[in-house]
Amino acid sequence: MGNGDRITGAQPTYTYDRAGTYSVTLTVKDAAGFTDSTTMAVQVLENEGNGTATITVTDTAGTPLAYADVYIKTPDGDIQNRTTDSRGQVILAAKEGAYEVAAYANGYLPNDKTIQLSRYYDGNETIVLESGDLIVGELQVEKMTLQEMVDAGVSLSDPANLNNFTFTVTVKLEQTPIPQTITYIGNTSDGAPQGELTATWSSGGGGGGDIGTGGTVLSPEIIPQAKQIVADEPIIAIISTTQTVSWLKEMYNVNLSILNAADTSYVIKDSTAELYLPDGVSLAVTKDGQSPIIDMGSIAGQQQKNASWVVKGDKTGTYQLEADFRGTLMPFNRTVNAHFETKKDFSVSTGEGLHIIISPEEAAYIDENYYIQYKVILIYVQKVLNKNVHM
Repeated sequence: MGNGDRITGAQPTYTYDRAGTYSVTLTVKDAAGFTDSTTMAVQVLENEGNGTATITVTDTAGTPLAYADVYIKTPDGDIQNRTTDSRGQVILAAKEGAYEVAAYANGYLPNDKTIQLSRYYDGNETIVLESGDLIVGELQVEKMTLQEMVDAGVSLSDPANLNNFTFTVTVKLEQTPIPQTITYIGNTSDGAPQGELTATWSSGGGGGGDIGTGGTVLSPEIIPQAKQIVADEPIIAIISTTQTVSWLKEMYNVNLSILNAADTSYVIKDSTAELYLPDGVSLAVTKDGQSPIIDMGSIAGQQQKNASWVVKGDKTGTYQLEADFRGTLMPFNRTVNAHFETKKDFSVSTGEGLHIIISPEEAAYIDENYYIQYKVILIYVQKVLNKNVHM
């Protein structure tokens, strides 16, 4: 007891016979024989000029609340943070004056009263706590429109925010030969220089045919000196191209609303909200960046604040989100927290209804562009945003 005395028991009491400040050490031992100790200073006052109040913290039914937090502010402005014992009580022994006393327990709303200590006062005081959640909130998820994404600063072209589907189209051109160029090199029948002459070969069913330019019919027999060069006739022509279809992933606004349900004098300071995302959902890339932990600052009693995130669907599936709120309840300097989950699951689709209609040209010709047209359709109720085909 700090004066040489020692007492034992689960709930011992002790009376000092002299005023002063004593260093009291409490030692506890469990059933396995392990021990632990803590020491605190206890100030003992003279009866003269001082009073004593036994403060009991109860619920509305009058049941004492053990180990509740008790805040005491003295007339001099000194602060004491105490805890009720197993009987829900703390003893205030101090000089006469007005003391501001507040109490809080988990599952209850804080309450306070002013206790007036007078000389030689020895009485009982009660602080009644009403049951209720100190932190009231809701975690909601809403699918975003394109305009909402723009307003939220979502990077619409960032690859991490896009679904991609890459495909290869192979076109085979068969049976009908591709027109060819035949070049004759040599002299005319009169020996004059000829240079080159080109014509188009049109193959018939029998494999033969004439070569014509304008109204002139040319025959190899009239130019015996000419050398005929004919390219091999292709049987199959193959055209292959790879393309990528990209579109915005589904974006969702996640909002956590927090209400401090206590009276206005009780502030939750240093508050934060943390969002937990399952595999398949992640934070979207935005202009200002995002973090799963958001600083919500101080929330006064009866004040509401919100924390918001933009998340994107990376994998098809059904998801539920969770978030935690943490802060310090003043004036008790007590850590408080709450856990929230979305009431309804939400579904993410990543393009299972994607249809690509390919329309190639029926024929291809040498030295001419060949066109393959694509039509991209997503067949499902939800609207597809920022659809693109990268050619």
